[in-house]
Amino acid sequence: MAQRRMFSLQVVDTDAFLEMPQGAQMLYFHLAMRADDDGFVSSPKRIARAIGVNEDDFKILLMKRFLLSFESGVVVIKHWRIHNLIRGDRYMETNYKEEKRTLGLNENGAYTDDTSKQVPIPSTKKPDWQVTRAIAKREGSLPDSFDAKIRKHFWGKECPVCQTEMRVFNLEDTPYGQKTNHKPTIQHNKPISKGGRHDIDNISVICHSCNVTIRGNETGLLNNEEVAKAWHTIGNQSAPQVRLGKVRLGKVRLGKQPTSSNDDGFDSFWKIYPRKVGKGAAEKAWEKQNPNLDVVVASVEAQMTSEQWQKDNGQYIPNPATWLNQKRWEDELLSVKQSQYAQYDS
Repeated sequence: MAQRRMFSLQVVDTDAFLEMPQGAQMLYFHLAMRADDDGFVSSPKRIARAIGVNEDDFKILLMKRFLLSFESGVVVIKHWRIHNLIRGDRYMETNYKEEKRTLGLNENGAYTDDTSKQVPIPSTKKPDWQVTRAIAKREGSLPDSFDAKIRKHFWGKECPVCQTEMRVFNLEDTPYGQKTNHKPTIQHNKPISKGGRHDIDNISVICHSCNVTIRGNETGLLNNEEVAKAWHTIGNQSAPQVRLGKVRLGKVRLGKQPTSSNDDGFDSFWKIYPRKVGKGAAEKAWEKQNPNLDVVVASVEAQMTSEQWQKDNGQYIPNPATWLNQKRWEDELLSVKQSQYAQYDS
């Protein structure tokens, strides 16, 4: 269950809400903080007693329809879905499914028990394949950082299935002027959906295009031996240690890494960045910002799947120097197009 809650001014900044007694307003916030991911609260009266408000405050919330009640004693925050819309990978469905089935949404997106005016509640539950994959990763022997590190290692290498270089091809690289996605992806030789494990002896790295084609089929070992050898090297590398000495902690900046006289990471960044313009300016920006290479690589890979970067054949991809100077690796993606075949990226 998510541990953070939000409140919309569309609800709590209205006269109807602000004209209620302070005790009722306070109780509303406490109930919302303790609600499950669908907005249900199992013990509203106990919470009211615990924070020192009286039963009249609770009755006001019911009368004003800020809460909807059920015969079981459970209540639900009426405007829950206006306040909070929880990501599918963090969402846990309520235990009060019978009560939830009696509800729908009104035209404003709030819960309603009026069957004549309600529309069905859209599902927020994760698909079964995502649940299975998350369990397999949790039970596997590999750390969370494995996927990003091994994909980065195989960027630019040959796909063992189609022998294509594993990267995203720009317009000028393809005969038909179309951008193609051959970036490295994790392929479980025996798919998780068929009982395969997320362990090093069951993983190959192939291009995204082949991953989509293979879908949930078993593949054989492919380049598993090369992956195992690469991970033996990558997985045993310790993180660089930074001496603090007299440097104050407040001066340490996140996202920075110590520079190396041989390789400061720019070549790796330039290799994966899809727009190859202004290399000199980009290199100066890299030296100025000195970002963490792993963070940058992960961010570029994520942004390459974003709507902005894929729109109009990559027309809106920033120049690399601009991207670095504006610290765009810190961006939060607002809209990402998920592939309809994402469930087979296993």
